[in-house]
Amino acid sequence: MITRSKAKRALMSKYMKLPWSYIVKQEEGYYIVSVMEMPGVASDGKTITEAMKNIKEALYATIELYLKQGKEIPLAPDMSKYKGKISYRTSPDRHYKISRIAREKDCSISKTLDMLVDEGFSKIQKRR
Repeated sequence: MITRSKAKRALMSKYMKLPWSYIVKQEEGYYIVSVMEMPGVASDGKTITEAMKNIKEALYATIELYLKQGKEIPLAPDMSKYKGKISYRTSPDRHYKISRIAREKDCSISKTLDMLVDEGFSKIQKRR
């Protein structure tokens, strides 16, 4: 017979093994880590190891709370669905500007677009 606590441990283990997406920032001597799929779940630590340990504890507590309240747990995306191929159309002026930056950085237009998108994501994350 499976006890309630064994079933809970198995369920929690299942959720904790999911491929969660972590965002790591370094600010004023601390590492701040958040879980992309769980808005508002964040923790910190003086080292990256400590911060990751702390975020996993915070994630565990959040999942426990969601289950207790009967809330659906936001799952990590299935990354196999994302191949990394995106068709992108833009104006000739923007194409020229991106090409110019690519030449300055001595990298491909694709790598330049990745860099610009990453910078945009970073700015959005800072506003949150």
